[in-house]
Amino acid sequence: ENMSVVQLNTDTVLLNVNMMVSDSQSMETVNYGALQSGIRQQLITYKETGASNLIIDLRNNSGGSSMMARAIVSLFAEGEIFWAADGAYNEQTGNYETIKSYTCMGENLWNGGRIIVLVNSGSNSAANHLIAGMKRLENVTVMGISEPAGTAQGVGDIVLEHGIFSFSKTLVLNENEEIWVDSDESGHCRLPVDEKVELTLNAIEKMFDEKTDYVLEYAVERFREE
Repeated sequence: ENMSVVQLNTDTVLLNVNMMVSDSQSMETVNYGALQSGIRQQLITYKETGASNLIIDLRNNSGGSSMMARAIVSLFAEGEIFWAADGAYNEQTGNYETIKSYTCMGENLWNGGRIIVLVNSGSNSAANHLIAGMKRLENVTVMGISEPAGTAQGVGDIVLEHGIFSFSKTLVLNENEEIWVDSDESGHCRLPVDEKVELTLNAIEKMFDEKTDYVLEYAVERFREE
């Protein structure tokens, strides 16, 4: 499964997203209404039973559709928010310029609740779009042992006789026409985590000796502390 929603305890729900891919019809039509409806229905059910904490797990998410990321963010945003812009470099001005911009209308589905987004260096491409969108929201904390990959360029493909040639065709810009996600010339990620999970000896023992999901357990405990 690319996505699942489970209740971890009375207070906390986990939305696990392995890829930013839903189904072939959604990809072709760029209509993620059915995806939104499924997530919305499950989260409302859990919230009505008393859950107030949500963990969105994007670790090792290899990416996919940016529009699917926008569909998920719009469930949690409040009102109309800027999503992203397709941009290109203007050699004459030396600046990046917007080709097309996107917005989304938020439902504020988790109003009054807290959200933790789990990431790591395997969070790629459109998963970074989702991370960047969620970082805009006040009730969200992005957390992980490592930062996400920091890659979010638009990609094009040319089908060859033996394989596919994939290339970057547009940069994703913010509302100020600045590169939104991708690393700068120094190589630093533009999506730093809000809270770093320290790789302590205890963490290593739990992950490699006890085979437990230390980072997920850390997030659940973080809710309890708050």
